[in-house]
Amino acid sequence: MTKEAAHMPMRSTIRTILVVCVLILLAVQPGCRRSLAVLYFTDSDNDFAGEALDRMGFAYTRTYSLTDFAGAFVADAWDIVIVDNRHPVIPEGMFEAVATLMYYYHSAGGKILLSTCYLDNDEFEAYWATFGYQHQYSSPFPINVFRLESAGDLWTDPNDVPDLDLTGVTDTYGNAANAFKGSAVMSGSKVATFNETIPEDPSSGAVFRANSGRTILNAFFLDDAVVGGVPIDSDDDNIPDAVEWYMNELAALEKVPGAKVKPAPP
Repeated sequence: MTKEAAHMPMRSTIRTILVVCVLILLAVQPGCRRSLAVLYFTDSDNDFAGEALDRMGFAYTRTYSLTDFAGAFVADAWDIVIVDNRHPVIPEGMFEAVATLMYYYHSAGGKILLSTCYLDNDEFEAYWATFGYQHQYSSPFPINVFRLESAGDLWTDPNDVPDLDLTGVTDTYGNAANAFKGSAVMSGSKVATFNETIPEDPSSGAVFRANSGRTILNAFFLDDAVVGGVPIDSDDDNIPDAVEWYMNELAALEKVPGAKVKPAPP
């Protein structure tokens, strides 16, 4: 056997190892493993949900008006829809149309991550019930939010998220409500609370999962988690706490079974 022939098996083994290593590296790249259709509406000031999407490697369609959002919503099928609605919408009545689309969408198996300034509007009470939420009380200022450990890996994957300490946050919107305490109804379960002293308080829910985990409703604004112009990072890991919360909520939605659908009447 020649020296060249003797080295051929080793070279073949090395090539195989290198190919396997490349495939592993490609598999762990966020952009490669998250080929989902994501639609994102935001009128927030800090775009924490957008930063979470970027950090996790999601490709997504972003809209800044609910009119554009509604148009995109009905134009394609989506795996995950995110609505981060901080401000009342103009024209009036637009949010009702969007709420109806969201209802059709999650009823057909779609996944939604939602926060909105309309949680205390009686006109939408029936819609919010389908997200497992019933409004109880609105606060004119931000309130600290505490995780409920019963939520499991919602708070540990991909980040070990801290409770949201909103001490010192400035309400820049006057008397606009910043927190919407609620109760779990229908398929909903409370996974975070505004009441640290009595976490089992049924009327102080802050985050709700429903529809077999396909919907997550934040009954407050993660957009508030800024003090003195600097995003709160209470665990000093160089990721804003609000971004960590959004990342974990997105990861939780990604894990559960769902359908890629367009919103349409049944």
